[in-house]
Amino acid sequence: MKIGLVDCDSHNFPNLPLMKISAYHKKRGDYVGFAKRNGRYDLLYVSKIFTESAEPALPESRQIIRGGSGYDLDNKLPEEIEHIYPDYALYLELTKNTAYGFLTRGCPRRNHTFCITPRKDGCVSRKVADLSEFWHGQKKIILLDQNILACRERMELLCQLADSRALVEFNGGMDIRFLNGEIIEALRKIRVMNYHFAWDDPRE
Repeated sequence: MKIGLVDCDSHNFPNLPLMKISAYHKKRGDYVGFAKRNGRYDLLYVSKIFTESAEPALPESRQIIRGGSGYDLDNKLPEEIEHIYPDYALYLELTKNTAYGFLTRGCPRRNHTFCITPRKDGCVSRKVADLSEFWHGQKKIILLDQNILACRERMELLCQLADSRALVEFNGGMDIRFLNGEIIEALRKIRVMNYHFAWDDPRE
């Protein structure tokens, strides 16, 4: 099959679902690449993370699958694609020596309206992967988790990050309300350039 991928958002940040879709189809022996306007495809995947991103004119395809929070909050990747090692070659420059992924999904903070995480991934932070699912020795790890410290298995996951010796960026921010002595000691063992602390309510 000839598979075309369409990233509707800025190409300054790699699209993780498209990297997983690419890995899945390449494993099946399909041809996979970013769709060209004048191309013809058996299957087209169109991904949009942000609602304000415009969908471009699409090439001819026998089937089109649209996904991402830019379309709706209900669509999900099938399990066999969600848990596959991403095809980092799809965004070669952006992923050079860098791994991207989620260790947890969901967030219990519901007192603000600007974040879609509670509606999209649930109001409980839960473990969804081990680090080895998307990291194979890269020097840097960019975590996309929204509230890793709220997860029950947080100490296990923080130890995995420390053991990697990679430079870790907590892209989704850290929830300062979960900090205690044990967690602070675990965080000190992780190589981190700087921390971003989430602050949803000024009254706190």
